[in-house]
Amino acid sequence: MLFLFKRQCRDGLFSRMPETSYKLTVSRRGTPGLPFGWEVIEVATAKEVARSSQTFRSRGEANAAGVPTLDALQAEEHDPS
Repeated sequence: MLFLFKRQCRDGLFSRMPETSYKLTVSRRGTPGLPFGWEVIEVATAKEVARSSQTFRSRGEANAAGVPTLDALQAEEHDPS
């Protein structure tokens, strides 16, 4: 059941995110106690534009910490003034 839900999310059936030039990813790159960090990637070039300076205990914590940066980049993209 979880597999189907993940597939539906991946295929965009449950997507609530607007199309944007950036995406937030979470990956393992820290020590065993704090293994996760976030980075914002520019989709068109696949280049990293922002990265967490600290690491987190869980993917959820890292994701939550990265959302404000992603939101700021998206807002700047839609309102560059």
